Amino acid sequence: MGAENSSLKKFQHGEVFESESDYLTIASAQDQTGDNKYTVFQYLKNSPGIEPAKKNIQVSKGIRHPYILKFVNTFEDSKHMTLVTEDAAPLSVAIEKQVKEEIMIGLYNVLQALIFLHQKIGLCHNNINVSTVYVTKRGDWKLALFEHSSKIVQTARDSYSQDAIGYGELALSILEYLNDDQKPTIKFMERLQQSYTEVNKSVSVLIIVKLF
Repeated sequence: MGAENSSLKKFQHGEVFESESDYLTIASAQDQTGDNKYTVFQYLKNSPGIEPAKKNIQVSKGIRHPYILKFVNTFEDSKHMTLVTEDAAPLSVAIEKQVKEEIMIGLYNVLQALIFLHQKIGLCHNNINVSTVYVTKRGDWKLALFEHSSKIVQTARDSYSQDAIGYGELALSILEYLNDDQKPTIKFMERLQQSYTEVNKSVSVLIIVKLF
């Protein structure tokens, strides 16, 4: 435990980001040299959120994809469980610095992450929103925070419904932020409601073409 505490002290916390949970603190961080930057997710152990936290860490540690927030390390002490990832900021903070073209690409990247989760991992995220998408310094959008994730039940017709609806609502909120034409968004939402079980590569291309 002492070694774990020592490792955690190697990181200096910076900007603290807003969190939806009282038991989770999210902050930018850097090592003692200042050369390497990270994002830190610190969970209170003595809280109802510790089991979802363990799930998030386990899933994050086991997945590698260009559009899923990259796991770096994890630490634990008597009070906290901490996940360290690559440097990124919540979409709600980073979107103000992005142009429309970057936002369009970002939405597509999130969809690619979902397709990977569904087809290759057999996992549903179940909580797609502006708080679970992170943006790197390069402007890449990455899916994060797997506390509510679950294995896909192939025989269940609504296996993908949470992700399809969540993604649709994310796209809607983003386009409202851009003050964009809402007609493509309405069609997009209708398509999701009618065929959410078809979230696959061919459908994803069609969705993006219709949306943009």
